[in-house]
Amino acid sequence: MSLPLFLAPLFQFGGQRGRREFG
Repeated sequence: MSLPLFLAPLFQFGGQRGRREFG
C-alpha cells in the first residue's frame, strides 16, 4: 500500500493512532 506524499507526514505525526485509523 503506497501512501501519497501528503499522507506520509500524517502517519508520522499520528504515529500508532494514525495506523489504527487507516488500518
